[in-house]
Amino acid sequence: MSTLGSTTIAMQNLLDRLAKGDEQAKKDLITRAYERLIIVARKLLGSFVRVRVEEETAGVLAEAYFRLHGALDDIKPTSVREFMGLAALQIRRVLLDKIREMEGRGKEKKKKPIPINGGPATDEAAGGIDPADPDFDEKRRDDAIDLLKAIETLPDELRETVELLFLHGYTQLEASEIVGVHEDTVKKRWATARVKLADKLKGFK
Repeated sequence: MSTLGSTTIAMQNLLDRLAKGDEQAKKDLITRAYERLIIVARKLLGSFVRVRVEEETAGVLAEAYFRLHGALDDIKPTSVREFMGLAALQIRRVLLDKIREMEGRGKEKKKKPIPINGGPATDEAAGGIDPADPDFDEKRRDDAIDLLKAIETLPDELRETVELLFLHGYTQLEASEIVGVHEDTVKKRWATARVKLADKLKGFK
């Protein structure tokens, strides 16, 4: 049995326990989604907010936990495929909201306290401004938003493929096992999706 096969079986067992109201199963499922979320959050955020990417990723993870926890209260996925779809939806929403919050940060100039007569800087001190954040790329932020929004507009089968390969980080073979189709089908769907997302995927691979 492949590593993914055993992982899928383990996740299915967690979903079966979740259906019976097992709270620990819910936590374990979210932990599995987290492992993938960390990868994609760093991939997207690290492309335009390099210095604070770990800090920003931590904020995304906290919000994703809250949302996915709530979603699993309302929706009880019965298969690994359904759970992956639900997790991907929450991941997209959290990332989109987080990235939108950063609007203008690369251009913003904040007041910076300066010392008076050689004394320590205080909040009341008049004075200078910080330069625009040199480590924030506004265009890359906009590209990330465009990509996440474009994924939402794809036909279901293509969106699912992008979610599994790009958001969850599975290989094409692993994705085929989760969806229950031949690997060649996943390859064709990925190729079609990449054509539709070509310009927006650049730099986020």
